[in-house]
Parts: sequence; C-alpha cells; structure tokens
Amino acid sequence: SAKVVLRDLVENKNVAELEKFLTQVALADPFRKVLLELPFLYGDFAKTLAKAKGLALNQEMNAAVEELYRIYHLLEAYGVAAYVYADMGFVNDLDYYSGMIFKAYLGNIGSAAASGGRYDGLVEKFGRNLPATGFGLNVDAIYEAVLKEELLETVDTVADVGIYCNEATLPQAIQEAQKLRRQGKRVLLYANAQVDDKRVKEQFDLTK
Repeated sequence: SAKVVLRDLVENKNVAELEKFLTQVALADPFRKVLLELPFLYGDFAKTLAKAKGLALNQEMNAAVEELYRIYHLLEAYGVAAYVYADMGFVNDLDYYSGMIFKAYLGNIGSAAASGGRYDGLVEKFGRNLPATGFGLNVDAIYEAVLKEELLETVDTVADVGIYCNEATLPQAIQEAQKLRRQGKRVLLYANAQVDDKRVKEQFDLTK
C-alpha cells in the first residue's frame, strides 16, 4: 500500500525515492514539504522539536509536537535529556502504537538493545482499558555489549556436578540433580552425552 511505501522511504531516509513517490501521488505542496523534511529531522532533542514545531500544519501535528515537548521536560527533570536524541523520521510498522516510540542503544553496539512505545488502546482489545507504555529487550545486543565491556565474571567452571544419563535413567537423574541443587550445587544434566563430548569438556574446563 501507499502507506507502507511512504513509511519505508521515510524510515530509511531515502530522500530521492521519497521525492519521486510524493510526485506520483500528487500530494499538496505544504504536506509534501513536511514529508520531505522528516528524514532530516533528527539529532539534538530540543533543536529537532523546534524545527518540527515550525513545520506543523494543523492542530493534530501541533499536539504531537507538544506531547514530545512534555516528554523532553520530564527527561530534563530526571537528568537524562542529554542521552536522548529525537528522530522525527523514525516510524514503526506496528499500528497499535498511539504516541511516542523509542529505541535504546548501548555503547557502540549497532543494534537496538530495547524498543517500544506508547500504546493506549492495545490492552483494551483484550478486555481491559489500560493505557500503557512498554518495551521489548534485544538479548543478543545486550549480551554483545556485556562482552565488549568485559562485564561478565570469569569463573573456572560453570558447574560443580555433571550427571550423565540415558532416556531410561532420566527421571532418576532429574531427582538427583534437584537434590544436589537444593544443597547449593551447580548441576548440569546431560542426556545421552559422553565425558569426552566437547560441550561437556567446555562446561567443566576439561580442555586444558
């Protein structure tokens, strides 16, 4: 659909193709100008909002900018505004968001560690009127950041006890593992594994 194409062009900041697309759909000049400016509206939060305010053409657009100003002032109050950047060309293909959307990054990791936004009407579809803001975590990106910052503790082994079993003895092995764990032991359970299995050696530091 035209909406999806427009969203992708703005999100990818493909200005040349965006200009061609807007010419094809014969959009009125004031709105065409705003859409062509969106890919360039990013960076310092306060400066970006000031530019966006100057491009607002109607009450709805003004209300959206004012909402972002309120969020910015809250970020200032919490002392974190310097860490937040605005991107008016950032869009999301999930239509249930009703307000601001965001991504969070860690250090020099290119992938977002978290993403989410405001969705006032989503929970109501499941029977309860509960406006909310939520986000999801990118575990892979967080793990990559932890590795780069060397935040993981180095330990000689990750387990104290290894229990080897086959399918027939698995129930008894599970019971024994639970008993040892209640005693504070770190237990790994291996079904159909041998002591010379590479993954076993790595878990118990037997490669040296």
